[in-house]
Amino acid sequence: MPILFIGAVMLVVGIVVVALSARRGDDSGTSIERSAGRHLRATRLVALVCGVAAFAGSVTFGGSLGRGLVVAPALAGAVATVVMAVGEMSAPREGALERSASLARRNPSDFVSRAAATTMLVTLGALVGLLVLAGLTASADDMGRDGRAVEWATALGGEGRSPWPGAYYGVPLGVSLLVLCVGLLVGLRAAAARPQLNADHAEAVSDDALRHRSARSLQCIALLALGLSLAGVALLVTGGTRTTQPGAPTWVSVAHWCGVAGLLIALVACLVGVRTQLARAATR
Repeated sequence: MPILFIGAVMLVVGIVVVALSARRGDDSGTSIERSAGRHLRATRLVALVCGVAAFAGSVTFGGSLGRGLVVAPALAGAVATVVMAVGEMSAPREGALERSASLARRNPSDFVSRAAATTMLVTLGALVGLLVLAGLTASADDMGRDGRAVEWATALGGEGRSPWPGAYYGVPLGVSLLVLCVGLLVGLRAAAARPQLNADHAEAVSDDALRHRSARSLQCIALLALGLSLAGVALLVTGGTRTTQPGAPTWVSVAHWCGVAGLLIALVACLVGVRTQLARAATR
């Protein structure tokens, strides 16, 4: 299946990206800074393992007719971001330094990649737009499963396709996307709100660099999850709107090209996600 192939490729890319990041670990700095760096690398590894497990579990046990496969990227991303968020909230702290450290207010926006954030919003918007379009045009399939097929009238009578990413696929995917977004926001906020690790203001640069690494790892996970989810939905839309009869309504052609655009956006999202993680790793 195309979605399974894309998922497998991106999982391998994720493993390679994390491995490249781990190889560039910096052992300089104070003991608490080194401990925080090791904690971040361990958290990323656990998040990757849990995300892969969630992907495999969704594909294997996520229901019939490919529903688990469509939901798998978003579910894997949601699980990985939750693990990262928990890791940020349990990051090493040192009370003596917390009391004397800088009290400067930090916001999540100070540490995220602007390009990655913009790409995330565009990808999420495209994904939600396709799901809404598919939901509004969906119908029941030949077995009565609502929201899994699409039909339209043509000059020769009628035409239809299945599967189609209506409510049958869109509802569980939407729930996973909601968890993904909440986990991302909680993780980014926890990374920004963590007390400064070193009381010496001159060392704040290395502390902020750790926050940048955490934030960009979260962004990488979210971009890969959103990109793969959009790719899956876009493939179903483009495949479902291939008409072979004349006289199809205009919305069929519009939906088809929206699906093609979704595939391009998904590719960009995945590439930006990998670049975000590797660019962060290169500055360790």
